[in-house]
Amino acid sequence: MSMTKIELSAQQLVAAANNKKIWGDLIVNVLDYKVAGDGKKDDTAALQSLINSVTSGTTIVFPPGRYKISAPIVWGNKTLHLFSWGDAVIVEGIPLNAPMIQMTNANNSTVFGLTCEGAETLAGFAGADAKHYAFIKVITSANVTLTQLFIKNKTYGIYLDTCYKCEVDGITLEGFLVTGSLAENGANYSSGANIKGGEHNIISNLTAKNMGSGVLAGGDGRYHMIENIYLENIRDNGIYISSGEACKIAKVHVTSAPNNAGVKARGSKHVVRGCTVKNAFVGYALTGNGLTVDSLGYNGYGSICEGNTAENCSRMGLEINSQDGFFPRDFKVLNNNFINCGEAGTTYAPIKVVQGSGHQIKGNLIDGSPSDFGILINGAVGDRSKKLDVSKNVIRGNAATPKNGIRLLYVDGSTIAENNFENLLTNGVDCRFVDNSLIDGNVYLTSLVVSLSTSFQSNSNIVCNNIGSNVGMDFTKNIAHGNIPTSKNYHSSIVAAPYAIGQKALVSGVIYEAVGTGSTADWKQITN
Repeated sequence: MSMTKIELSAQQLVAAANNKKIWGDLIVNVLDYKVAGDGKKDDTAALQSLINSVTSGTTIVFPPGRYKISAPIVWGNKTLHLFSWGDAVIVEGIPLNAPMIQMTNANNSTVFGLTCEGAETLAGFAGADAKHYAFIKVITSANVTLTQLFIKNKTYGIYLDTCYKCEVDGITLEGFLVTGSLAENGANYSSGANIKGGEHNIISNLTAKNMGSGVLAGGDGRYHMIENIYLENIRDNGIYISSGEACKIAKVHVTSAPNNAGVKARGSKHVVRGCTVKNAFVGYALTGNGLTVDSLGYNGYGSICEGNTAENCSRMGLEINSQDGFFPRDFKVLNNNFINCGEAGTTYAPIKVVQGSGHQIKGNLIDGSPSDFGILINGAVGDRSKKLDVSKNVIRGNAATPKNGIRLLYVDGSTIAENNFENLLTNGVDCRFVDNSLIDGNVYLTSLVVSLSTSFQSNSNIVCNNIGSNVGMDFTKNIAHGNIPTSKNYHSSIVAAPYAIGQKALVSGVIYEAVGTGSTADWKQITN
């Protein structure tokens, strides 16, 4: 297998150090500075003395060995490079209740190839106290690279605090949240990598299991990139963007997150693309960002969830909901696959949207859900969902579930178009308290393609070009045309004034069209 440039450089550095080919003070071997590396002697003082003595830019090489420490190794205001080629293990003799390695203002520093053997256990887990017991903590630094690390039994693997353009790549982690006990649930404060604030940091090629979350990013950070992440047995959210904007989450693979979401993103303008979540409580959760409300009364906007897959998620495949009582706007859910997601007999669905405005739900496949609905849009009496675009989705059932392809509740001014339904129990599009919306070109060949029940008062909608065995609606309050069967385009009476101009009625084989809404005289005969 060919080596990367950084791996080759590391090998050459170790060889140079082991052979005493020291280039001035720029490369040093820890074993030449009273460091034992035998796993028995406490190497804390010797390592710290070495780090304090070297100049900025020095490379410190760790040959294979076990380096036991009893206090954090720290440095600040200089650039250091910690390299290992081989099995160099930093051993936490007892829980330090602190980071094992901490650097501050350490621009351009590097840590490569080290292994961490932590001493933390579930019994001593800090949990929601959010104590940052990381293997490596980086504070207010830029362009730091942490790569090819193996980390075991730490609350956090890597912690970036107010950093800029740092890169964490090729990290493998094993946590201690393995029993599935209640004490582990919601444990997002145990993370493979944590980013607090900062901008333009990259987390890539990270593999983690038995952790609270794989990657946790918050503190209103921006423009972070999280990609090629592989997570197993995650007790909270696989990826959790708890605040911030414009973070990119790509090619994340979560195989078990039974208590929460595979990917959760709070805030604005995040992009979630090309991810796969299996056996989670919720596949993807998108919300706004706390109490930061914009001029339109929303607290997050513009996030995109595109080209992802959720499979066997027990409650929902994707949810858009509020945060701290405020709802997001203008989210896009595009071309995703939701396979066997949802919960039977509840108000959950493969895709559920709670209030909010301007969302696009387009081009998604929903297949085999046990829920009553494929897509559930839940507005509220005092806060109707508005300006939605729910179109070109395919919803396939198993003849028993879902009952309805799309249910709309308290929705206004929206477009429901070109959705295709197969093998559902009842309706394709089920509208309840839906007004001023366009329901156009939906297809459900074997049953009721559109239902605007008179019991749920949906008014001023245009229902057109839908194809099904039936269309159910109140023709006195809505306009229909171009639907198949054609009999479902006409009001059956002209004894009251038309509801809207252009409305048509079919009475005794004669077609009438409304030219006004003032009186019954506004019904004008257009056929004999």
